[in-house]
Amino acid sequence: MGRIFDDFLTAVVCCLALGTAEARYLEVAARYSAGEKGKRGIDIMATAFGVLVNAMEKSGADILGDFFEGAVTFGEHGQFFTPEPLCDLMAQLTDCGGAGMTVNDPACGSGRTLLAAARMNRSRIFVGQDVDERCVKMAAINLALNGLKGHVVWGNSLTLEEHGYYSVGLVAPGVVQFWKRRFRMMEIYSPGEGRPVVVEGAEPLKEEKASKKKTKQLTLFDAA
Repeated sequence: MGRIFDDFLTAVVCCLALGTAEARYLEVAARYSAGEKGKRGIDIMATAFGVLVNAMEKSGADILGDFFEGAVTFGEHGQFFTPEPLCDLMAQLTDCGGAGMTVNDPACGSGRTLLAAARMNRSRIFVGQDVDERCVKMAAINLALNGLKGHVVWGNSLTLEEHGYYSVGLVAPGVVQFWKRRFRMMEIYSPGEGRPVVVEGAEPLKEEKASKKKTKQLTLFDAA
């Protein structure tokens, strides 16, 4: 289930990439192309994507995150997402009367805290980061399908190790693009409109040897 769900997320991200991730999509599709047309794995993924879009339009909920916790990870490595009502409460407590044009979550999971902040003010730039690539994809998809703008970084907020990031909604609404470079963002505020112009850096990522130690979410006691 884990591999299939990860491939589904990759396929969705590619579909939202405005034709810039065709090779990556075809690589995933090739694993699910056997069988009768209409009943193949890739056809089922396409149907699931349509169901996801319709369900999110009706509920606005973090459907991907709920499925991820309940059917894929079952809380592995202590990975549990913040309940949506609590996300809404935190967004209301920290909104500061609408001040500020960016919202950042250094351990964003599926992005539900960013979605809660968007319910307070959709015009901001939403920036998330997570060490789990599956969470990064879910957060990027959630931002895109909700018509929001921002970035989701695949990396460790504590060690500053990064593997790339997704830009969402900056080229066009709902478009997701992956950049394999270190994330940098500078805000230049227009005095007339009060809106930020986002300028991204282009510092390439250095090739690093993969760590043999399996990455996991830190617990309170690990951090101490």
